[in-house]
Amino acid sequence: MPQTDGIPQAHAIIGPTGVGKSAVAVALAREFTAPIVVADRIQCYLDLPITSARDDVGAGEGLQALTRLHLSQRSVADGDYPPEQAMRDLRMRLDELAEQHPFIVIEGGSISLLRLLAGCGEELGYRLTAHTVHIVDRRQYRSRLRDRAYQMLRADAPATGMLGELAAAWRHTEQRAFVASINGFEAVLEWCDDRGVDPLTLSTRSFTHAELDEIADLIAHWHVEHGYEQEQVFSRLFTDVPTAAGS
Repeated sequence: MPQTDGIPQAHAIIGPTGVGKSAVAVALAREFTAPIVVADRIQCYLDLPITSARDDVGAGEGLQALTRLHLSQRSVADGDYPPEQAMRDLRMRLDELAEQHPFIVIEGGSISLLRLLAGCGEELGYRLTAHTVHIVDRRQYRSRLRDRAYQMLRADAPATGMLGELAAAWRHTEQRAFVASINGFEAVLEWCDDRGVDPLTLSTRSFTHAELDEIADLIAHWHVEHGYEQEQVFSRLFTDVPTAAGS
């Protein structure tokens, strides 16, 4: 996988949400003792670890031994993280790492950010390659995202899951347009609007199993639609290079 001509290589593991990018990136980083840079704007929000899947890396044991870097440290109060700013931060991360490491793993699913990266071309001081993790079975993909959505809701303790994160984020009234644009949150807000539920009460409200099923189905639906869009875009961004870690 790593080149042998002395030029540093940044290898991007890209693909739709919930398809297993993190596990592939972690396996590759372990195999080649490489750092990981997460090319995702929403995972930079420290107060959205569940919603952004920041803590759900699928890494198994030994994650602590890896260098896994996010582009910034933000909170919902900071508002949107513009793609252009995130791209500057990504370039800075990669430039610094390329001076110390012959091989860097990029893990990402941000369409806007990866489009900018793919357009950099020969401006980079390292070779950029990519491997796309594809949706193999659409029915299994939807089922997986539905199961993940239910786990993110943390039905036994809403305050510590996605519902609690949304309730807290919704308190930032000046950032509500940004909050409503976040993948996953838009589904819960749609449910709230249909049911006449104030999002501020989500962390303390008692939910029936039927209601949680409805919300999980809606989140999965939005995630699947976004995943299909990512699949189409990413298949055109980079020339795919097989990864030794497989997928």
